[in-house]
Amino acid sequence: MVEYHPYSDAILDDPYPVYRSLRDEQPACYVEEFDAWFLSRFEDIWRVNMNFKALSSENGTTPGHLLAQDTPVNTSLASMDGKRHSAHRGLISPTFKPGAVKGLEPTIQGFATSTIESLLARGEFDVVQDYAAQIAIRTVCTVGGFPLEDAEQLLSWVNPIFERVPGERGMPKAGHQAAREMYLYFLDLVKEFKGDPARAGGLVQLLLTTDLEGGISDLDIAAYCSLLLIGGTDTFPKSFANTVLRMHEYPDQGVRVREDPALITDFFHESLRYTTPTQLLGRTLVGDIEIHGETMRAGQKVMFLFASANRDDREFENPDVFDFERRPPRFLAFGCGPHLCLGMHVARLEARLGLEAFFSRVRDFEVDVEGAERLRTEFVQGFKSLPVRFQAA
Repeated sequence: MVEYHPYSDAILDDPYPVYRSLRDEQPACYVEEFDAWFLSRFEDIWRVNMNFKALSSENGTTPGHLLAQDTPVNTSLASMDGKRHSAHRGLISPTFKPGAVKGLEPTIQGFATSTIESLLARGEFDVVQDYAAQIAIRTVCTVGGFPLEDAEQLLSWVNPIFERVPGERGMPKAGHQAAREMYLYFLDLVKEFKGDPARAGGLVQLLLTTDLEGGISDLDIAAYCSLLLIGGTDTFPKSFANTVLRMHEYPDQGVRVREDPALITDFFHESLRYTTPTQLLGRTLVGDIEIHGETMRAGQKVMFLFASANRDDREFENPDVFDFERRPPRFLAFGCGPHLCLGMHVARLEARLGLEAFFSRVRDFEVDVEGAERLRTEFVQGFKSLPVRFQAA
């Protein structure tokens, strides 16, 4: 019997040995405290997600919703099911499709270029906060229709939501306070733009002018904006930092990517697979599902250990080896099924343009691994800070 607990020190320190044991010995692991099942194998997670009629997101999807139960569920795309989810996704998805995202390229390229040039005189900077987060928050403001002059304030609300206090389970008081302030900010923003939506642009304008369901309420639009801000500014900086670290750790592969920027997306994907930031998300079962001789029953929760699945040797050959040329036909860094991440094309573009700008202006760099700061969290793991020293090109 594997000793697994989502809030244990073993998971917070280094989850991969535990994940390996789960996959091999207890792929459907029941934790009585939460009345929840934890799935660790790739094919199981893929197959159960595709059985979406047996799953519900209405009670939330995060550990804060389903396990700690310390986070309220707001009405937005992430907490919808069935036809309602399809209708709302149909409204929003054109903004995030490849053609629309391609149109953002000059804007994001400008964000990346101006940010890296502002850092060159230092000789060192933090890849997470000084660079990747700056690209991400400005991109989110553009897509969302949020004032760019508020970018730093918005970013300051996101970070506390994912930080954890040692010895405390789930989001700390500072995180809850930040989430409240963020939501109230967006509620005020929606009310400000309601009389003249064209002033906002982006997602805010779209949501204010739709006649879907007779119009979307101010409260729900504020929830949508919060979801976009959090989703667009938390995981990308962590993913970008992991990619830079992998280039430092595997210099032969890194040199090939620097010489041929067309390979950047492959390298970014392998970094996402190798070190997936989002550890788990879940659903509430509305129908029974049989798996590995166990019955997961309606009313219980099922949690998907995405970071474990992306290291499953049943799906990937030598999964603990970093190889950007593996190019797997599928992986779970962006989820799967009806709730596949809408922002994945934006993240790929940000990664490519961010690394291209970095490569064009930095000749040699080294990562200060000793000076790095990693978040110990059950939810989204990664670096809070990853310093790099460099010589300008």
